[in-house]
Amino acid sequence: TVGWVGRLSPEKAPDLFVEAMQQTNLSSVGCLLGNGPMRPILEEMIREETGSIRLCDAVPNARRLMPAFDLIVLSSRTEGTPLVLLEAIDAGIPVVATRVGGVPDLLDDDSGLLVESGDVTGLQQAITDVIQNPECAAKRARHARRTLRALYDFETWIDRHEELYRKVIAVRHTPDASQSSGGS
Repeated sequence: TVGWVGRLSPEKAPDLFVEAMQQTNLSSVGCLLGNGPMRPILEEMIREETGSIRLCDAVPNARRLMPAFDLIVLSSRTEGTPLVLLEAIDAGIPVVATRVGGVPDLLDDDSGLLVESGDVTGLQQAITDVIQNPECAAKRARHARRTLRALYDFETWIDRHEELYRKVIAVRHTPDASQSSGGS
């Protein structure tokens, strides 16, 4: 089961996910969870295919459903750092995503499969790769999870903020060259 979770809007590009899934020759099922302005377009796209894609409503706390997916796809045209990506990584689910916004800050070749935004064929190939090579996908997912936890562990986060505050305080207490003694 290939999952897609998010707002059904142009910037999130659920249409690219549907197109990519329609191009796969696998027996996988695509499942979109979400609502938004593109719903009628997606319903029409899905109606025209053989039934391997399900369009579901938004689900409160969708994170709890992550383990039901064999992989999560983020097909966004533009993005910040999507919460669904963090949730998928934390759940240990393999990820295929577009190389936009903050996504490459969290995923690299060792932790997920990245494709260029708008590249439906690349998206389809990456989805196929994950399905056909589950051991490699699981290895990337484990690496992503370790990296996420190392970077965003609560203690690490606190330590980084404390260090930032120390640096700010140090700068504030450093005598400014314009206030040095011995001048006029």
